[in-house]
Amino acid sequence: MKNNTVTRLLAYVGKSKKTLLFVFVTVLVGNVSLLLAPRYIGDAVDLLAEGGDGWERAFVTLLALIAGLYAVGSFLQWLSARAGKLVAFRTTNAIVRDAFAKLGRLPLSFFDTHKHGDVIHTLTNDADMVAEGLSQADALVTLTGIDEENIVISMFGHSQHVPKIVTKINRLEYGSIFSELGVGSIVSPKELCSNDIVRYVRAMQNQVGSVLTLHSIAGGGAEALEFRVDGAVRFVGVPLRAVPLRAGVLIACITRRGKTIIPDGAAHFEKGDTVVAVTAREDAVTQMNDMFEQ
Repeated sequence: MKNNTVTRLLAYVGKSKKTLLFVFVTVLVGNVSLLLAPRYIGDAVDLLAEGGDGWERAFVTLLALIAGLYAVGSFLQWLSARAGKLVAFRTTNAIVRDAFAKLGRLPLSFFDTHKHGDVIHTLTNDADMVAEGLSQADALVTLTGIDEENIVISMFGHSQHVPKIVTKINRLEYGSIFSELGVGSIVSPKELCSNDIVRYVRAMQNQVGSVLTLHSIAGGGAEALEFRVDGAVRFVGVPLRAVPLRAGVLIACITRRGKTIIPDGAAHFEKGDTVVAVTAREDAVTQMNDMFEQ
């Protein structure tokens, strides 16, 4: 039984022969580079102690060689680890795909005589196996249709120290409750959809200096809006210290020809700029001129 399992596993792994060969070569070359570096460090120390004519140039050459060996070795180790993860992902994905395909072909009588956990325990319910996979993950995105499952999975990923976590939720009240419990960045399709609708409606109200993007922040207590400066926007070229902004409006940044500017009193708008403003006003800001006093 054990030999049969190993044979099947090797058959799956064998589908990534080129990647495995690449991993072997990078590991070999990387380790050789890291093993050679200490030898040249010894030569550099001997040269530094003995001195002699032209030792400075030779010493710098050895230092450059040592740095190069360590850089190459470290890079190849990182590259081999990434390639190894790719092989593991492909192998696991193929095993799970074939396993579920086989489950789909089993007769109903099989499920009547076997417990649910006996059938899919090692496929979906093994926390140790999931934890091992998450420990090698760079990011985790939970996109099931059930908020509670997404939150629990994200919290489990946080316990496994996954660097980046994105959690999809539909009930907006969950965001404020679980935001500090390791669920990472929270994305709500309803909120994204409503923001798009509001932005579109406001843009249709007035095409001059209209809203490009809109995001609700601070639990809905404020809005971040992005505008494009056109010829109809007032106070173009006027320093911000002289611009009469309405109460509750803050100019957060100005983007000009791909460069982001954090504005001060001397900053100004130019035609073609995009401006991000934060407002806590109760009345809606539908165009850029709404931020200015009349």
